[in-house]
Amino acid sequence: MSGRILSIYTAMAEGLVVARRARVRAYPGVGLEGDRYASGTGLWSNDYKVSRDLTLFEAEVGDAVSAQVGCPMDYGVFRRNLVTIGVRLNSLVGKRIRIGDTVVEGTRLCEPCAYLQRIVGLPILPPLVHRGGLRANILTLGEICEGDPVSLNVPKIGVGIVVKREGRYLLGLRRGKRGNGTWSTPGGSVRPAESILACAVRELQEETGLVAERARVVSQAFNQLDDGADWKSVFVAVDVPGDAEPVLRETAKCAEWGWFRPNALPAPLFAPVASLF
Repeated sequence: MSGRILSIYTAMAEGLVVARRARVRAYPGVGLEGDRYASGTGLWSNDYKVSRDLTLFEAEVGDAVSAQVGCPMDYGVFRRNLVTIGVRLNSLVGKRIRIGDTVVEGTRLCEPCAYLQRIVGLPILPPLVHRGGLRANILTLGEICEGDPVSLNVPKIGVGIVVKREGRYLLGLRRGKRGNGTWSTPGGSVRPAESILACAVRELQEETGLVAERARVVSQAFNQLDDGADWKSVFVAVDVPGDAEPVLRETAKCAEWGWFRPNALPAPLFAPVASLF
């Protein structure tokens, strides 16, 4: 793939004119800084069944639609976040891609709606069917810039869950091929079409029985682990009930859980967790 990002657009709230941005910060489970869906003010913000992190659109499709309706249109008219050139977006459903240093995952096609046609005021709906772009989950913290290359060469993505209570952190003694015998936060790998925040909530409950609340991304680390692969580990902080204690539910992955103060952490730490602390 030799495509790149041609332009970036965000809108502060529903119905407002989009603004072109030279660069923008991307936040997993949130969206693009300054965009309506990151702030929860988009038209469809309350529809949690569909990912709203990020939308992408092909410049080539925009050019074709402009020609078909007989009216030149700026790419921002289509109200997608990222406009690509040289990328077949429909082929990226279910795939992870790297945009600059940010990893995203295509989740489904972004079909056009009557609301978009009303805003534009032109008959753009029919030519956009099945060509309206791509929805994607943002998987890593990063900055996206105009001109960034779009690549299928991505690191593996892991999620670490940071649980802190009364000044102590929850850590477990790892078992398995990665980090065996080291101490780590709870965590795991993101499933297809799963958001970073949903992964954190699921993994914590599966491994410890704890129910996470108020999940938010706080940090990330890049490491080459002992399986030889490059990994980006995204750390999600969560709140848990004050009297809840972890249960050892996956003994093949963890030998024990414990609470540790930051000045008395166990050793050795799992490489990404060492980077976090």
